[in-house]
Amino acid sequence: SRDEVPVTVHVTKPSTASDADKYTPEGQTINTKTGVVPDPADGIKNKGELPSGTKYTWKDTPNVSTEGNKPATVVVTYPDG
Repeated sequence: SRDEVPVTVHVTKPSTASDADKYTPEGQTINTKTGVVPDPADGIKNKGELPSGTKYTWKDTPNVSTEGNKPATVVVTYPDG
């Protein structure tokens, strides 16, 4: 014997939000010594809130050959690419 049971299948559109849309990394000041390029991850205050596997690189390596405040940009790459 058998039964036929009507059901409703609710189909949703897959999430198109990328990790970059979901997360907001926060920058912070890094202190380093002359000649020592710091780890770019140190420039992100809320690393613990970002997904596992996130990578941090310098857009352009900061000039640490002289003292002073040097502007720099950290590129945050999420696991979704």
